[in-house]
Amino acid sequence: MVELYSSMKNKSDKLNQPLGTIVEVDALEILESGLKPSQLQLKDGYGSNQATAYPHSSLLRLGLVVAVCISWTITSSVAILVNKNVMVDVGFKYPTTVAWMGLLTTTTASFITMQLLVPQHQRQHMSLRYYMTRVMPTGFFMALTFFTGNSAYLYLTVAFVQMLKAFCPVVTMLLLFLVSLERATPRLIASVLLISCGVAMASYGEMHMSVVGLTVMLTSVVSESVRLVMTQHLLVGRSFHPFEGLTYISSAC
Repeated sequence: MVELYSSMKNKSDKLNQPLGTIVEVDALEILESGLKPSQLQLKDGYGSNQATAYPHSSLLRLGLVVAVCISWTITSSVAILVNKNVMVDVGFKYPTTVAWMGLLTTTTASFITMQLLVPQHQRQHMSLRYYMTRVMPTGFFMALTFFTGNSAYLYLTVAFVQMLKAFCPVVTMLLLFLVSLERATPRLIASVLLISCGVAMASYGEMHMSVVGLTVMLTSVVSESVRLVMTQHLLVGRSFHPFEGLTYISSAC
């Protein structure tokens, strides 16, 4: 009761209204909702909701999501063109080294960012067994994805590689169905079939087809799908900060 009175009194002071006219709280609603007093919405004597809405917060959130998606699209496209230029145009035909340099940069940047932005008390404790049984396998498939993905540029065009990458959601959904992390619905099945048909048509019309390149790229697609599923399994029951999870996974590569 003291906590409820304090919460009501604070909100009464903020609205500059007497405490006796500021709220009508239904005791049954409190018991059924299980909310803390600080989470209740206060009402005045006429029952009108006095909670202030903040539409700008949802707009800012939407703008942040759009900005992140655009940034990811730009940086991933630049990385693809740089890898292609380094290994094909420059002639540095060592996909493992290129992948290793990228992972080293990712690990270093994510670790520094985690140290700067994630407080110590918010970081998750990870045992050695958990790291070896969950993080290391995920890191292995991440490294395999980078290696095979870079190797594909030695045999296939950039456009065709990106077309084959569109097959990744299909394999990912099939794996999620297989391990019961996702339920198959008619809409999902239709989407998977549509993507499969599009990738098959693109592969059939490719003029510079290489069996080796196709095999390497399909290996990259499968390993990327396995990595995504294992990452979801890794994060089940854990609340890793994005930079913290990226640091652990990239360091395991």
